[in-house]
Amino acid sequence: MKSEIKLRIIGTQRDEEGEKNTIELVTEGKLYRKDGADYITYDESEISGMENSKTRLRLEKDRVQMKRTGQSSSDMVFCKEQNHVLDYRTPYGIFKMEIATDSLEVEIREEIVGSTVDISYTLTMVDSDSSTENKLKIEII
Repeated sequence: MKSEIKLRIIGTQRDEEGEKNTIELVTEGKLYRKDGADYITYDESEISGMENSKTRLRLEKDRVQMKRTGQSSSDMVFCKEQNHVLDYRTPYGIFKMEIATDSLEVEIREEIVGSTVDISYTLTMVDSDSSTENKLKIEII
């Protein structure tokens, strides 16, 4: 069964020069359980720069998969002590990236409201070695 939910998503990115950029989005989504994992789905907006894209999160205790489809697409996996290489597809081309997850916390509460996902990770462009430090916080409000 799918539950209608409201999400607060806060993404913070710090580049190699230390410049910080934060985006906060409040949106509606859905939460459901399938094959022992929790899933959150939502539509991206113009604020995130990914309008006309959909995001699906597969949440497990020690692993989060974030799959985006639409104008830009990616399949990111966050797992402690494991790096993940992916192709990030955009209208401007395909970029190979590597994710190194620094910390990962997933808490899905029985009452749903107050559930959170916290991820800290480093994202490196494989071809250029430029990287950013990132934090992603998702709260069900």
